[in-house]
Amino acid sequence: MIDNIIEKTTNSLKNLDIYIDNTEVDFILENNIDSITFIHIILNIEEEFSIIIPDEYLLMENLNTISKIADLVQELC
Repeated sequence: MIDNIIEKTTNSLKNLDIYIDNTEVDFILENNIDSITFIHIILNIEEEFSIIIPDEYLLMENLNTISKIADLVQELC
C-alpha cells in the first residue's frame, strides 16, 4: 500500500511541476517551495486520497519528504 501512496503522491507533485527522485529528499527546500505552493500540494494530496490533513500536521517541515507524506496518508486512510 505504501508504494501506491508514494506513486500517487509523486504524480500529484508532478502535476505541480515538482519532480522528486528520492523519497527521503527535502523537496520543499530543493524546489524552493513557498507557502502558497505548499497549500496547493496539501490540497492535491487531500483530493487524491479523499482525506483531510489535520491542522497540526500542516507545517512544511512535517511534510517535506515523500516518505513523510506517505506515512501520514497511510495513517489517515
